[in-house]
Amino acid sequence: MQEIALKTDRKTQLVDITKHVQDALDGANGARAALVYVPHTTAGVTINEGADPLVGEDIESALQQVVHEDWQWKHTEDPDGPTIQFDAPMIRLEGPIAPADVQPGAEGSVTVLGNTVRRAAQLRDEDAIYASGIAQARQVELRGYLDHLGVRWATRARLRGAPDPADSRAGGPVDNVARPLLSVLGLTLDTTGATFEDPAGNAIDADTFFAGALPGASIEQSGSWNGVDTLVGGVVALIAPLDPPAGAGAPRSLIVGTLRGGDHLFADGFD
Repeated sequence: MQEIALKTDRKTQLVDITKHVQDALDGANGARAALVYVPHTTAGVTINEGADPLVGEDIESALQQVVHEDWQWKHTEDPDGPTIQFDAPMIRLEGPIAPADVQPGAEGSVTVLGNTVRRAAQLRDEDAIYASGIAQARQVELRGYLDHLGVRWATRARLRGAPDPADSRAGGPVDNVARPLLSVLGLTLDTTGATFEDPAGNAIDADTFFAGALPGASIEQSGSWNGVDTLVGGVVALIAPLDPPAGAGAPRSLIVGTLRGGDHLFADGFD
């Protein structure tokens, strides 16, 4: 076994170790393959093409979007550990857009349902929305994540036909609740007249829904957009509910089992 010692200059840094591995193999009595292992819990190994040096910059940029330094971990055995948190709630937006709502290009963005969503480094843009823009009003669906600064990032983008405000959708973390209204991604989700579903797609009543739809929970509503800032009716689903705070002295428990029946995060094929 050979050990490769490296020193980094930044908290988030991609280091090319190709030459180190090649040198190790050259002195390994004819070995043609190597197992590269990183014992450190805050480091890893990735394999990427090396023709374009911007690949490394994109990977570092993507990591910095989901790791931030304003969370204090309770464990402190690693002096750098308490300043790292992975925090990337998933978001989903679908609604009508006009050509002016798209700013194409490498730093492009799309504004849908009042949300400006930037292109992430790992964006899949099969319909070239971010790459080339659109020539006429269309319906668009974006999926991605919300970073710790509140910036919206798209990892998937697809056209969904003619613009249709009555077939709009918004999903993400709950900011505020004033039953029957919820605030999500700067939008008001009005659940009046809506039906409710649990994470497996089963029908639930409003009381059960709101018991789990606390600030920080992830929900999704498919309904009618008023063209300004509100979705109304349709179906409202709990994607990742939160449990109500336990009372003082309440016993803690561990529940182990298997979720069956589906998962809204992967429902409705994207292609």
